Amino acid sequence: MSIVYPLEIPSTKSPAKVTIIKNQIVGQTTSPFTAKQKQQKRIGEWWEAEVTLPEMDLEECAKWRAFILSLDGVIGTFLLKDYLARKPFGVARNIVSNPQVSGIGQTGQSLNISNCPIDTVGYLKAGSSIQLGSGLSSRLHVVLQDVDIDGSGNASMFLWPKIRNADAPIDGSNIILNDAKGLFRLKSNTQDFPIDVGGFSGFSFSCREALE
Repeated sequence: MSIVYPLEIPSTKSPAKVTIIKNQIVGQTTSPFTAKQKQQKRIGEWWEAEVTLPEMDLEECAKWRAFILSLDGVIGTFLLKDYLARKPFGVARNIVSNPQVSGIGQTGQSLNISNCPIDTVGYLKAGSSIQLGSGLSSRLHVVLQDVDIDGSGNASMFLWPKIRNADAPIDGSNIILNDAKGLFRLKSNTQDFPIDVGGFSGFSFSCREALE
């Protein structure tokens, strides 16, 4: 039996705290004469996260330890959800819908979608999370502006991070709104496993979005 990536995080105990960290590359220079600043935005945009686990009994801790060890340092990947927005904000939070990607080769910050409830104002609110792709192609994005659906069930979403050329979603593929996840890997090959002599333990780990 082999280990197949990406892994799902253990379900026996949820993290006590997850800090999502936004990263992007923006160059900036400041004139030594006028103090005016000039910025130049680069392509790189990615997520990182700090995951803190609660105190657990030894059996629960052992399952989390096995999960970390199965990742084989920075080699393996796993799926991490956005705990802030496990359900979308807006009308989509309380209805069953199946939005889909509308168009081939879409990249950048704008994404056209279809198959939504027609004439729906506030279908998604800013701050909602969505997942594009699945498995090793899973990408986590946050909606930056409210999304209204037109009379044909179509709309355009403005997202962060931008959709990279390598991650252009498949036309007609489903967009996941509930428990949206991204693909992550550990930031380090080293991991501590503190054990409380009282029989309970908890630890934390750092990870970053897995980009190829």
